[in-house]
Amino acid sequence: MVPRENDAGVGYHLPDKLLLTTQDVAPLLSMTQRGVTLQCAKGQLPAKKIANTWYINRAKLVEMLELEE
Repeated sequence: MVPRENDAGVGYHLPDKLLLTTQDVAPLLSMTQRGVTLQCAKGQLPAKKIANTWYINRAKLVEMLELEE
């Protein structure tokens, strides 16, 4: 699920990390951490699972959501 224009993470600043956790991304997408995990598992977010943790590629997420840095 991609948020509609202008409703994603108002006032939220993405951490300056190359890989983000579901906890980092949830506020930006106005979703729960579990919701972000499900989106990762479905392949709807640019993520890879390492051990039991999903990591979302920050640069690809910014590009996908057309966010300004």
